[in-house]
Amino acid sequence: CLSPSVAADISDIDSDLSHPPSPKTSPRLPAAARMNSPGYSPDSRVVQFVKARSVGLQLAGGNDVGIFVSSVQEGSPADSQGIEEGDQILQVNDTSFQNLTREEAVQHLMKLPPGEDVTLRIQSKQDIYRKMISSNVGDSFYIRTHFDYEKDTPSGLSFVRGDVFHVLDTMYRGRLGSWLAVRMGRDLQEQEKGIIPNQSRAEQFASLESVLKATPGTNPSGARAEFWKLRGLRGAKKTLRKSREDLSALTKQGHYPPYERVVLKEASFKRPVVILGPITDIAMQKLSTEQPELFEIAPSVPRDGASSKVIKLDTVRQIAEKDKHALLDITPSAVERLNYVQYYPMVVFCEPESRQGIKAMRQWLAPESRKSSRRLYAQASKMKKYCSHLFTATISLSGSGNAWYEEIKGIIRTQQSQPIWTAAEHVDVALEDSLDLLNPPRRAASGYLTCDSHANSDYDDTDGEGGAYTDGEAEDAYNHPALSRSSEPAQTYPSDGVREQVTEQQPQGQWAQEHIRYAVCRGQLCAAWPCAAATASTNQPQRRQCSISSCRDYEHEAVRKRFTRARDDSDEDEGYEWGPATDV
Repeated sequence: CLSPSVAADISDIDSDLSHPPSPKTSPRLPAAARMNSPGYSPDSRVVQFVKARSVGLQLAGGNDVGIFVSSVQEGSPADSQGIEEGDQILQVNDTSFQNLTREEAVQHLMKLPPGEDVTLRIQSKQDIYRKMISSNVGDSFYIRTHFDYEKDTPSGLSFVRGDVFHVLDTMYRGRLGSWLAVRMGRDLQEQEKGIIPNQSRAEQFASLESVLKATPGTNPSGARAEFWKLRGLRGAKKTLRKSREDLSALTKQGHYPPYERVVLKEASFKRPVVILGPITDIAMQKLSTEQPELFEIAPSVPRDGASSKVIKLDTVRQIAEKDKHALLDITPSAVERLNYVQYYPMVVFCEPESRQGIKAMRQWLAPESRKSSRRLYAQASKMKKYCSHLFTATISLSGSGNAWYEEIKGIIRTQQSQPIWTAAEHVDVALEDSLDLLNPPRRAASGYLTCDSHANSDYDDTDGEGGAYTDGEAEDAYNHPALSRSSEPAQTYPSDGVREQVTEQQPQGQWAQEHIRYAVCRGQLCAAWPCAAATASTNQPQRRQCSISSCRDYEHEAVRKRFTRARDDSDEDEGYEWGPATDV
């Protein structure tokens, strides 16, 4: 939430930004006051004054075009020093303004205490200023999200971890609190435009999310949780329901900020390859056998002495160091985790035309295989329905011959040469350094950084779909349990007694919402509220218990309603016109 003092220092210009610069009303400083400095234009000059309650300037622009003065308060110290509309601010005291966003520039000037000496280096750029105003440009950078967010206004954008946005304005409608951004598609094309929380509010949302996840008895809330549950399917193993919790833990383990600056860049290493579908084993074997200099199958190892097997990220790293593509037989949830830790796998889905087509193809390519074509077809259908957002490309298995194989190789060549979203601070690192950044060796042994193998076992066929298999094919022996799925299933309680103990500790009704509001607005992020809730519950009759749906509604409302007070009522509008310049 913005403090009243912050809100008071921000005002809108009533007129439209497209008006031409006003005529000169204040004299320029004498030529003796102009200073040349390495790295700055010869026509730049330095002005000095003492800050009053405010600087007396309104700012426009951003990191893409520079920070400009759009208005000067009459009679202010800045006005007396000859600062004019259209002047570009290059430096304030010891801070360069040349790469700051409009939000960062405004916040910097607002933080200067009244009575402090202010030294500005400025230059007149009337032509650039006019072009900037007429073209509505200012900020421009890309971010990748590291938390889940559900919009609370029609003009907002919901997102999940890993989404990429192009930020166009860090002060939507001239106010702190919201960014105007465009979602980037997997094809690198811009999609819908809308409003997302700014960096400060994103940090609050991410902190609240981690607190709610860490609270005993809480359930995933909102439509996204229902989406993850649907993706899980009915027959998934109860012991393998950690996909989304793992991603949340990775955020903390990797110290990711809520928003990470990213840029498009070609990968400096051979990206891993994941082939999904009914011929995964055949395709991987064919690639590694015919082109061993380019492809290597990543071996799996037992998971901490258990019977299940995993592929460690350190193995993927070692294969990449050989300048080869690691071929990974992993689950869709493991693909998500690879993307999250910046391994950027290429995921090729082989779509079957029919069950009979799978049977014929496998009898031709792998005559000794006894895998059930019916099972493979059912698994492929479920993957297409629930995991298509992970696919880099899809190829059809219709027809005959090796067209599918040539298509896979072509996709890998094309994708390797295409740019990917890379952390901005990692852009100029060498290959060895980039691999270190992707997977520090000490972190490779962590359970959060392993990938379960055998993607075709991602779903158990226990939902009664299709009944018994009757195609006369014997099933291959399968010595490993079913592996992790890409889902976040509903909370499972060991017993009713345990559930009663958990629900007794949950704050209920209006008290819960007020407690959240009190703690959040003071930066406490509700770290201790379960204890307070338990104390309150012991003093009240236990006449009813919180159902799963009511707990979900409570958490959902807490996330939706907190930290949104800074947004202006006009944000409900559908328009995305540029807001006014900001007064500081």
